[in-house]
Amino acid sequence: MRIAIVTHPRSGGFSFLGWLASELECESIHEPFSEKTIPPNLFTSPNLVVKIFPSEIYSAGLPLVETLSKFDFLICHKRMNLEETSISTVRQSESGISHEVYTVDEEWISQHQNKIDSTKNSILHAHAEIDAVYSAFKTSALQTTYEGLYLNRQDRERIHKYLRWEKPFRFMDMLDTKRRLRGGTIGMKDLNSVRLI
Repeated sequence: MRIAIVTHPRSGGFSFLGWLASELECESIHEPFSEKTIPPNLFTSPNLVVKIFPSEIYSAGLPLVETLSKFDFLICHKRMNLEETSISTVRQSESGISHEVYTVDEEWISQHQNKIDSTKNSILHAHAEIDAVYSAFKTSALQTTYEGLYLNRQDRERIHKYLRWEKPFRFMDMLDTKRRLRGGTIGMKDLNSVRLI
């Protein structure tokens, strides 16, 4: 089973990738097109979950639809709350740290509000790219959101059905809000190997 999570930065995609690879007991590749050399197993491994940004496929000089056609399942994943996504993006850009727990207060948000507001446009552009992928594959792709996966949890069962996975999911704790980066308590440490009960 070859699965591509087509998403954008700060969407919870790293946790989504780790969780799904753990559930399906398969290999995972995080943002393969962000490196100069594309991992050789990207298009050959039969059991793989990949987190991909459409913009990075374009930057690698590859055709988007043809590249994504090499996967059995496409999950188009967006974080709909632009304010939260922008705060996370600005904080990550400022600190250089991507996957550790952090806090920001109202003063920090106020001081960075202009950057936060201007970041929303790039997120909307990324959403449009993901929507274009979904439109190209709508009969075979699934749309999910950060909110549906982590907050109201409605997308979890949809993912289960879409993948036609016969076993119950076992690692749902990997999606718990305690792993949330902003204001979480444990973050994503050892995400690919820890099962909390």
